[in-house]
Amino acid sequence: MEWEKEIEGALHLKREYHEHVLVLVDINQSEEKAGAYCQGCGQVVSAPCFSCANSDCNYHLHQKCAHAPSYIHNHPLHLEHPHFSLRERPRNDPEYACALCKKKSNVFFYECLHCIYFCLDINCASYFSNKVGESFYQSKDEAHQLPFFLFESHKEKLETIACSWCHEPLPESIYVSAECKFHLHKSCFDQLPTQIDHLCHRIHPLILEFDDKNRFCKICQKGDDKHFFYYHCVACNFDTHFQCIWPRPVIEAKRYHEHPFNLLWRQDSFTCDACGYNGNFASYVCCTCHFQVHVKCASLPRTIKISRHDHPLSHKYFLKTKQLDCQVCFDPVKTEYGHYHCLKADCSYVVHVECAIGDPSLYDIIEDENLAEDMDCSSFRVIKQNKDGEATKIRHFLHDEDEHDLVLEMKQKDTHDSRCCNGCVVSLSIPADPFYYSCLKCDFLLHKGCAELPKKKHHWYHRFLTTLLSANSSFYCHQCDRRCTGFYYISGTGKQMQFCLRCAKIPNIIKSGQVHKHKVFFDHKCRGQCNACGGNIREYGAFKCKDCSFTLDFACVTLPPTIENKSVCDQHFLKLITYGTEESEEEEAYCDICETKRDPKHWYYNCAICDTSAHPKCVLGENPFIKPGTIAPIWDYCNNHHRLSFARKKIYEYPPQCSRCRKHCQDLFLECAPCNYIKHFWLCP
Repeated sequence: MEWEKEIEGALHLKREYHEHVLVLVDINQSEEKAGAYCQGCGQVVSAPCFSCANSDCNYHLHQKCAHAPSYIHNHPLHLEHPHFSLRERPRNDPEYACALCKKKSNVFFYECLHCIYFCLDINCASYFSNKVGESFYQSKDEAHQLPFFLFESHKEKLETIACSWCHEPLPESIYVSAECKFHLHKSCFDQLPTQIDHLCHRIHPLILEFDDKNRFCKICQKGDDKHFFYYHCVACNFDTHFQCIWPRPVIEAKRYHEHPFNLLWRQDSFTCDACGYNGNFASYVCCTCHFQVHVKCASLPRTIKISRHDHPLSHKYFLKTKQLDCQVCFDPVKTEYGHYHCLKADCSYVVHVECAIGDPSLYDIIEDENLAEDMDCSSFRVIKQNKDGEATKIRHFLHDEDEHDLVLEMKQKDTHDSRCCNGCVVSLSIPADPFYYSCLKCDFLLHKGCAELPKKKHHWYHRFLTTLLSANSSFYCHQCDRRCTGFYYISGTGKQMQFCLRCAKIPNIIKSGQVHKHKVFFDHKCRGQCNACGGNIREYGAFKCKDCSFTLDFACVTLPPTIENKSVCDQHFLKLITYGTEESEEEEAYCDICETKRDPKHWYYNCAICDTSAHPKCVLGENPFIKPGTIAPIWDYCNNHHRLSFARKKIYEYPPQCSRCRKHCQDLFLECAPCNYIKHFWLCP
């Protein structure tokens, strides 16, 4: 929300980032604000500026920051995606850093609408945006037109970034590539050779080329679309990235290794002592330890924290214990080569180097091994407990109304209960968690397991801290691809990810016998089809089995093991039948709800007593985890502008009629009870 208008001769502004109205302050008034800082750019406030109308609020914005565009388009430093959105950086959040200057400042920033973690602070974004329109291609000679922007007088903006050729800081005029993260001193650009004779390819000269082809680099053994500058041999079809052909001659940094690493050019292959993978052409050697490592492995972080393990991991060059399996890919970790091992003496967790740091979004570098997080993560306060120390009365922070205490109860075995948990929106009838907490003054309910989930959680899916919240309306779960209500975890960084409680409780390794005869583990790179439903695996990955070709997506792994559906069986619970049972050998199978054929190799729900079976999607319905009575999204209103709430057709009721299209609503719908107004949840058919 943003508006600007003149009130009593003064210009007033309202921006979505601040709860109060901002007033334009003239020069004399701004002198009283000496020492104040702009919340937009972080610089000292200068006139004219906007200041908060509330005298107790020390909030100020330069006029140019207050009127910064909400979107910028086709930024020269990130041309692969066209749109950036202006956002306010969450306070005290260490994850946001400008992709250009690398600084983590409490200022406004522009975030790419497509990339999860790419952003530019308002200073860098506006500075370089002003340069758009200048000459795009800079000439080295008649044969080499290279895509660089020249930026002069950038002051301290790029002092934290090194030149891609000489590896020194960039305090002077520079060239910046618009296609990739490539920066050069102006002096280095002038000296940049377009043809070289190099030790990695001694028989022919290498020519500097620029294109967007996915070429395979002979030195780093990788082919990707993030590098656009290559040295190329036409005769041999030999390619190497620009960055790979100019490594540092010596790496001397004790945060990586206690001794210096010296560059060695050889065409012979070798096995890297740091990671166990083969390499060739370029390596670094430690003459003291007699280690030979890849160029990239010479700068491995000593201590990291990965999302899949609770403790910090330390890099070791050999395994002192017996051979163990990597806890990410479950292939053996060779004892004679490097790996990451848990720092705790009683924990045998070990992973391959590539599995640990292959994806930057899944780990953090730890500078201080003794640094421990001190967070109060408990979601409730214990009011009363029994003699065994179990909490029998609690006050949950997401149901913190005055004197609304929750009391521990136990569901009677094999009894039907139409109520559902306010956290995971799963029926209390499902016997997986027979204990629950109920409010003494309202109908609020929580499974015991849901109540005990922490306020903040490092979810194994990515490295960012997530926070437990209660949805005011419906939300979209990033993992199971469902619209849900209830509690959810949200990551406050980059493009925010939301996880429903059912997904948040799933571990990254599922023991054998629970969903499959073998152990399954989550693989971010897993693709193909889900064995449970036959659907395509989404780009976020899936669970897979190491011993066979079994794969399982999040939507299927979170299916309730038992469920009730009175339309197919009004007396008994339905049991989830998984792939691999004797039922999968049927030649023909039908769903007793939709009355169509179903694939007997896919999972289904079954009542053995009544001999009824049905597709999971038919049993659950289209939106099974939206609780009736929850307020609908803000864009839905009745004719009298009342907010609508979710409602669901009961099994024996006649389908209600939509007030808009006059067609019947078969499952979930929206209603305004006082106005007797009903509409389809999404678009009318």
